[in-house]
This record gives sequence, C-alpha cells and structure tokens, in this order.
Amino acid sequence: MKLSCVLTEDNNKQILSIISDKFSIILNEGDIILTGKFKNKKTVIKKLGINDKGQPIFNGKNLLTFRIVKLIPENET
Repeated sequence: MKLSCVLTEDNNKQILSIISDKFSIILNEGDIILTGKFKNKKTVIKKLGINDKGQPIFNGKNLLTFRIVKLIPENET
C-alpha cells in the first residue's frame, strides 16, 4: 500500500500552525537530552543559546535538525 501526501500552501500553513501552537520545548542548563544518530547518547546541557540564524543551540551545537522559519531574521530569508 502506497501512501502519498501532496503538500500545498494551505497544508503547509496548517502544519506550521499546529507545530507553533502545540510544540514547545522547555530546557534548562543541567538537563539531560539524548543525542547522536540513534538518540542513545546522554548529553548534559551546559550552555543554551541562539545562533546567527536565530535557531536554538546547546553546547555550541544545533538543537534541531530543521530550521524554524519564523525565527530566521528577515534579511536571511
């Protein structure tokens, strides 16, 4: 069985709305997160920040593997 999904501009707006309304991450220094390819390596957050693209980083590394468009500065898009 094949499942296909066509993303239209309306679908994209709905997805972004759902993510922005329902998705929040509360992290503090000292919290432990799972990192690595298989998310099996425990890493303690020592430093939280924001990179030049406006995306969240921890310990100098990207927190997310995707970019949040509304956090990117206007001159970058």
